[in-house]
Order: sequence, then structure tokens, then C-alpha cells
Amino acid sequence: LLGAGDAVVTVNANPSFMQLRPGAQVDLVAHEIAGDVLRLPSVQAAERTNVEAVIRSHVGANEPLFVAPVRPGFYPMFGKRSPDYWIYYLRPATDADQRQTIERLKSAGVEWALITDEAIDGNDALRFRNSTRQVWEYLTRSFAVVDDPRLPPNHTLLQRRAP
Repeated sequence: LLGAGDAVVTVNANPSFMQLRPGAQVDLVAHEIAGDVLRLPSVQAAERTNVEAVIRSHVGANEPLFVAPVRPGFYPMFGKRSPDYWIYYLRPATDADQRQTIERLKSAGVEWALITDEAIDGNDALRFRNSTRQVWEYLTRSFAVVDDPRLPPNHTLLQRRAP
């Protein structure tokens, strides 16, 4: 009985064994990110390819980019540094934290923002525009939407408006 229990846990915890389950086969494709080749599900790889193409065609190599709320992996993907110490926006931010984020965006000279519209854990209150209302209002007031059909539907690229 102990051996059977151990086998069940091992099979369920091991990714190699999990691929043997019916319906578990995922179409993985090679995708290069920042010089490394990763095997990603084909849908995710296609999405990453489109986002990369959009960012590379609009955002200059030396221009700062702000990414929110939950895609910090985009920073190394584009060779960028986060202009803020917050790289995940998973909970509502205090007013003071939001003011600091806005000041950091201004002082870093951020001209571009890539915002993903996601309800974290399915909770609409945790959408970036709801959980960081002051930052969202700053972005919508100071930046304009860049319309690019290559972006996935829940991604928005923003460019600072001319003064």
C-alpha cells in the first residue's frame, strides 16, 4: 500500500510522467528568448513572438519600458530593466506606493508601457486598473494607446503623449 501511494505521488509530481497521461500532450515548439532556446506551448510561443515583434518595432533599444501587472519576464526578453522595484502587481497598492511608482516612472523617463488586462486569480478588483487606480489614471492621462493588431487582445501598448 505504501509503495502504491509512493508511485501515485511520484507519477503525479514528475513532469515526464505527467506527459504520459491521456490528453496531456502539449504541442511544444522551440522559441528563442534573449539568446536561450525554450520549448513553449505553440500558442504561448506565437503570443510571445507577436509581443516581441511589436515591442521591437516601436520601442527603441535604449528606451525604458514599464510592464505591468504580471509579465516581468518581458524585461530580460527585451533587454530592459524595470523602472520600478515592483515587478508584480498582485495586490492593491497603497496610495503612497502608487505615488512612488508614478515618480519612478517619471524619473526613469518611461516613454512606453505594456499593460496586460488580467483579473488576478479571477478577481476583478485585482486588475491593474482597479488595484493601482492612481497609476492607471496617470498612464491613461499621460500616454496614448498604440494600436497594433499583432498584440494579443488583453495587451495594451502605451506611448507617452507629446508635451
